[in-house]
Amino acid sequence: MKKRLFISIIVLFLFSFTITHTRAQSKRPMKPEDLYKIKKVSDPRVSPDGKWIAYTVSVPDLEKNKYHSDIWLIPITGGEPKRLTADAGNDKSPRWSPDGKQIAFISKRGKDKAKKKTRKPGTEDVNM
Repeated sequence: MKKRLFISIIVLFLFSFTITHTRAQSKRPMKPEDLYKIKKVSDPRVSPDGKWIAYTVSVPDLEKNKYHSDIWLIPITGGEPKRLTADAGNDKSPRWSPDGKQIAFISKRGKDKAKKKTRKPGTEDVNM
């Protein structure tokens, strides 16, 4: 229960930082197109050792009329977030392995159907 509350607080902090950052860049009233600049943070998962949070960040792509999403990591104590995936596809639903050494996630890249993949932080992904 405490873990869930802590995760909710972290996600709320990340979301509020995004809104504050967007608002700090301009001193004008918010317009509908400003909503497309807001990144969506979702699906936070704490590592088994309790040191990391894996989460999904989705960014709107106005030209293609869809979202692009990647998996990110952040130390539970705070600090600089690290991007785990970075490609043109959509990566979502991160899940830690029981030993915490790998993260499985769903990936849809190009015209391929969604596939399960796994990745050790800092390495290339491996099909499952």
